[in-house]
Amino acid sequence: MKAETVVESRMRVLKMAMRMCEGAGAEAVIATYDALWSRISSGEALPLNGNGHADALVDQFFTDCVEMVGGDRVKIQHNTLYTAFKEWCDANGHEHLGMRRFGEAVSDRVSKFKSNYVFYTGIRLKESPDA
Repeated sequence: MKAETVVESRMRVLKMAMRMCEGAGAEAVIATYDALWSRISSGEALPLNGNGHADALVDQFFTDCVEMVGGDRVKIQHNTLYTAFKEWCDANGHEHLGMRRFGEAVSDRVSKFKSNYVFYTGIRLKESPDA
């Protein structure tokens, strides 16, 4: 097996940083790349998945805007949740994730089912204070 060159290693790390920061802009990618390369240089292990930024962003959105209610009787359509996520990102100065990446991150947290549309069960949007 051929050894990976330095350029190939750096490209692999850059691609990982780009996956971790999808939708977050060039500065975030560069900062993440630098942090990952630093870890490699010091002999530390890299994260197992490349979804660190997406996970943190969706976690914060869930904390701020989503209420976990349990059960299958409460559901929300994917497009409704994604629209709320984009509005939350805009209001908080974050670049939002793509719809597919957002859906993957949400599916890691709650159950979903498909009919004509994708629904997530056991969650609902928190009521806004001005409602």
